[in-house]
Amino acid sequence: MKKAVTILFVLVFMCGGFMQAQVVKSISLNSGMVWSTQKFDYKDINYDLPNEYLTGFHIGFAVEFLQHEYFSILTEIGYTQKGFKLEVDITTPDFPEGGLGTMEIKYSYKYAYLSPMFKVRKEFRGFIPYVFIGPRLDYLLEYPTDEFSEESAKYFNDFIFGMTYGLGLEYMFGSFGVGLIFQNQYDFTLAYHHELEEGYDSGVDIKNNAFILDLGVKFYFGKE
Repeated sequence: MKKAVTILFVLVFMCGGFMQAQVVKSISLNSGMVWSTQKFDYKDINYDLPNEYLTGFHIGFAVEFLQHEYFSILTEIGYTQKGFKLEVDITTPDFPEGGLGTMEIKYSYKYAYLSPMFKVRKEFRGFIPYVFIGPRLDYLLEYPTDEFSEESAKYFNDFIFGMTYGLGLEYMFGSFGVGLIFQNQYDFTLAYHHELEEGYDSGVDIKNNAFILDLGVKFYFGKE
């Protein structure tokens, strides 16, 4: 956590220097909903966990560089909730086979992230459609401690490398802009990796995938 805070302060300081040098084109704050799930790959059994998408919260702060008509560079830092939900049968010692109905279990993970991205845009009378893509680094802030013991939690990866890509539509008026952004945060590296070991039922690899829909507000430098 201390590392994440340190990185945040360094980035803010750097952004301030860029603004003074008039390299920064805009700053924006985006917030919205996350729909996430996790893919479970078991090592010794053929089983597809019937998990469903979990709804979470996302917020991001982005700085846009380069005063170009069509191209720019985005750097975004943010916070996102990922995980999945699972519907399971209710069982008791008297009814181990179930039949008492179902209950929903939610597994929520919290991440801070940094993502530099390449953006292509085109303005049409104040409306600006755009697309963006770039690498992303996630840092695990919190995992569901009720479901994972300290022993099993050591198999979580603190840092996850992935990719962010998406599209947006913005309306600009004067120095300000508002818009909708849709993105996919896809992971290349695993969120959890546990090799098959003696004493465990199964080894398993877990990978995140999340879709985000944001409402964003933006301020442009040098616009009137």
